[in-house]
Amino acid sequence: MKKTFKRAGVAVLSMAMLLSMGAIGAISASAEGEGTITVSVANNVTAGTVKMYKVAQINGLGNWEWVSPFTSATDFSTIKNYEENSAETKALASALARQVTASTAAVDTGSFVKADDTTTPPTKAVESVELTAAAGTGYYLVVVESTDAGTFIQPILKQIKDGDTATASVKGSTLTLDKSIEEIADSASTVASTKNTGVAAKGDKIEYKISTSIPTYDSAVEADNIRSFVITDTPTTGIKISNATAAACNLNVQIDGTDSEDYTFATSGDGFTITLSGTQVKNHMGESIDITFDAELDTDAVVNAANTNEATLTYGNDYATGGGEATLEDEVYVYTVNLEGVKVKQGDTNTKLPNAEFKLYRGTKESANLVGTVKTGADGKISFDRLTEGTYILEESKAPDGYKAISDQTIVITGTKASNDYTGAFTADNIFTTFEAGTLKGNIEDPTADALPGTGGMGTTLFTIGGAAIVLLAGAMFVVYMRRRKNEE
Repeated sequence: MKKTFKRAGVAVLSMAMLLSMGAIGAISASAEGEGTITVSVANNVTAGTVKMYKVAQINGLGNWEWVSPFTSATDFSTIKNYEENSAETKALASALARQVTASTAAVDTGSFVKADDTTTPPTKAVESVELTAAAGTGYYLVVVESTDAGTFIQPILKQIKDGDTATASVKGSTLTLDKSIEEIADSASTVASTKNTGVAAKGDKIEYKISTSIPTYDSAVEADNIRSFVITDTPTTGIKISNATAAACNLNVQIDGTDSEDYTFATSGDGFTITLSGTQVKNHMGESIDITFDAELDTDAVVNAANTNEATLTYGNDYATGGGEATLEDEVYVYTVNLEGVKVKQGDTNTKLPNAEFKLYRGTKESANLVGTVKTGADGKISFDRLTEGTYILEESKAPDGYKAISDQTIVITGTKASNDYTGAFTADNIFTTFEAGTLKGNIEDPTADALPGTGGMGTTLFTIGGAAIVLLAGAMFVVYMRRRKNEE
């Protein structure tokens, strides 16, 4: 009997010990301590908010479990073997980030703004944000929401133990949009231009280029959930695009350096749109896209101001869902200039001469290069509108009654630059030497019919006077010579 009680006592004691151990285990598993994680933000991310969520914890039985609303089909025995920066870890972090909703409570939140975030690119290398893992041991998801347009940031998954400290580095990839002028040309020559600015005459062809990249979204995002990727080109009225079809404006789209038709073209006002659907974006994530097309400086292009052409990119900036919305813009500028002359009597600028006819040639004096023909009115004015830089020949094809036409005048027009970009100002080396409000101005002087032809300046007049003096001197010398010879005879 004693043995029976003794055995029963041992059993009870053993059960008590097991229960006690289980209780200790349960208390140990649920005990919560504070760990910290220091998030370092790379220098291409200038401002934003850092949020930390607890996505997994150890339950009372000592096993890992997901914390609502987070879940994954991936077993924790597999997850614990993931390397921190592996593709598998990044994919899991992205999948968990997509489960965050507006009502999901963050364990801790922090924000950052670069001290010198107004510079481009920011010069300060790193900004750090420290978050506290107050919920104890677990897997934590760190999500950075940046206010930088076009910035994609990969979420981070970290395991933090009670009282431990951890670090994580946030890196952002930034989307850019670049609009440029590749070439400006007419039928006879190519006009110099910069990438951001150019000068052109009416009718000149302008070749534009738009360059950017297609965003990279998480691989688990379905194509139907990806926002369309839309590039819109919008010219001002002075820039004419034949936008009825892609072929009409000589449109070429290259994706990753190869000609592509994996897009939709549509007219948009005086410009056009290039659209990639969610499926097309999915097929080309991370690849470059370059768009070239032709336009023309129109007859109503403005002077004394820029004729702009703007490109706008609209896309989804939420890498985790394929949604969101961000916009990037870039524009380039084309300038043009007018010539305005006043036909006057040589030496008398107050006497305006009507009925003079002029022709202006661009480059060389050939019919194919004829810019236009004009005739002076009572005010003596002539004008040629919307010209570009280069060499021109001004011909007075008919002089007013009682006057003689000037000889052909070569005029070189130059666009003024600052920091290698055109400013909209112009200079000329002959006659039209005054620049006002987008127009080069000057007087064109005609001699009277009983005088030798002039060119509009004092230089030729002086040569004429000098030549006449030489002729008179030669005549006088001849008279003296003849008198001496007669006396000798």
